[in-house]
Amino acid sequence: MRYGKLLMVRSADKERFKTLADLDKPGLTIAYNKGGLNDRFAHSEFKHATPTGYPNNQLATADLLAGKVDAQVQDSTAAVYMARINPALAAMAPENVFHPVHVAILLRREDQTLQNFLNIWIAHVEMDGTLAAIRKKWLG
Repeated sequence: MRYGKLLMVRSADKERFKTLADLDKPGLTIAYNKGGLNDRFAHSEFKHATPTGYPNNQLATADLLAGKVDAQVQDSTAAVYMARINPALAAMAPENVFHPVHVAILLRREDQTLQNFLNIWIAHVEMDGTLAAIRKKWLG
């Protein structure tokens, strides 16, 4: 799975904030959860806006909804999901994931049987539409 960072904004602000440059301005506040990759992203990408740390994403999202911050750094899958279940939230430019990475599982190199099984299973759920249905259900 490929994922990375996205900015979550209030739906009312989605036309106002379309790029990182739109958010990286003095007087704007960017929420992030402390201690992880969101923390690192907020401090490396925002030079003019004020990054504000929270102990968890739920508190950061609550302050975003309350208008206490202008945006929130979020994992891309979480941002898309949150925007899907809460119409007051929007994932800013979900097609433009920042710092993309691929998520994978590790297998013992010599376990060819398990590797073959997983590769066949992945191909199967992609071809029969199961994976697309799961993505649609959770990410819209």
